[in-house]
Amino acid sequence: MPPVDVPAVPPADEPVVPPAEVPAEPPSEKPSVPPVDVPAVPPADEPVVPPVDAPAVPPVEKPSVPPVEKPSVPPVDAPAIPPADEPVVPPVDAPAVPPAEKPAIPPADKPAIKPDDAHASGESSHGAVHVYRPEIGSYATNLAAAGTLFNLSLSGRQSAESVDPVTGAHGHGWARMASGHSQGSLSDGQNRYSADRNVLQLGGLVAGGSFNGQDAWQLGVMAGYGSHRSKTRSRLSGYQSRGDVVGYSSGLYGTWYQDASARSGLYVDSWALYNRFDNTVKGDGLATEKYKSHGITGAVELGYALETGPYTTSGGRENRYAVRPQAQIVWSGVKAGGLTERTGARVEGVGGRNLQTRLGARFSMTSRQPSQDLAKAGGFEAFLEVNWVRSPRPYGVSVDDTRILIQGSKNVVEMLAGVQGDLNERLSISANVTQRQGSQGYRDTQGAVSVKLRF
Repeated sequence: MPPVDVPAVPPADEPVVPPAEVPAEPPSEKPSVPPVDVPAVPPADEPVVPPVDAPAVPPVEKPSVPPVEKPSVPPVDAPAIPPADEPVVPPVDAPAVPPAEKPAIPPADKPAIKPDDAHASGESSHGAVHVYRPEIGSYATNLAAAGTLFNLSLSGRQSAESVDPVTGAHGHGWARMASGHSQGSLSDGQNRYSADRNVLQLGGLVAGGSFNGQDAWQLGVMAGYGSHRSKTRSRLSGYQSRGDVVGYSSGLYGTWYQDASARSGLYVDSWALYNRFDNTVKGDGLATEKYKSHGITGAVELGYALETGPYTTSGGRENRYAVRPQAQIVWSGVKAGGLTERTGARVEGVGGRNLQTRLGARFSMTSRQPSQDLAKAGGFEAFLEVNWVRSPRPYGVSVDDTRILIQGSKNVVEMLAGVQGDLNERLSISANVTQRQGSQGYRDTQGAVSVKLRF
């Protein structure tokens, strides 16, 4: 009996409680129960219980809960929201709106799109900057062209006159063609212009005579046709305006020479013309403005020709040198009546009544072959002129009491060089180039050609 009671009680109580709780979680721990029978002796109980319970609970729960939850929530939320909202929204909205609207509105809206606003009076403002319309330059250059298009001097007319190579007598008809280009700026400091012109003038003597048998006087008629086209551009707005002038002139001229045969000594020349012009001005985005201008122009020229005695070259040609101091006063009375634009702006010309003076000298060398044979008596003349041209009242325009003038034309240096020659007894050709230089970028270049037939 004793051997049966001792082994039956202990092994039944110990395996029932632990194996029921441990295999509930992992079903694989059931087979690990049988090895517990071997270490049932005291040396097996001590090492199994402490080492298994202590490392299982603390080391697993501590590192898994705090390190996973803390770094995942703060580091993701904090850097993602602030850096995305702050740099994207402010830098895009602030620079996009101001720079796009400021430069686009003033130049586009003021000068062309809204001609019925404040800028129709000649200027538009945006803050402290005034933008002047380029149409101002077109009105000013149209008036300047109408007042000077048909101006000429005695040398300009003489180069077109027909001259007999044997007797030196002047013919009864002449023609002159000239083309020129000018450019400059306006006093507003914003607009610059360039212009091209073409002129044709015809004339002829109708009467002549002498007061003392040595001098000579002549009276002739002349007429002309001319056109002038200009373009003015604003450097601020970039808009342009075009001006066109087409006109006619007719009048008289008269000349008196102290020495009729040599055309030397004192001389007086004068002319008077009536001029009529059709003008147009067309600005970008604006209607075409049409108006007329008319008036009288006239001039008086006084000079003295000093000539050296003729000398003959080894080839038998006769050469003469001459210098001629000269002075001319030109009056311009061409005016355009006041114009009210379709925009409502009132336009008035400035400088329509102008007095221009020219002071200088002409140097020439004439060479010809003395002969009674017209085919062999051809000659030529080379000449150079230097003049100072002064216009006290520059041309300009006033738009709603805003006055703008053409700059650089008040005091101008003029240089003219040319040559004329006889090709045969009936045909002669002359050509000259004139260069005018003023201040503030004003320049004017003109070329003139004449083809003369004797009859």
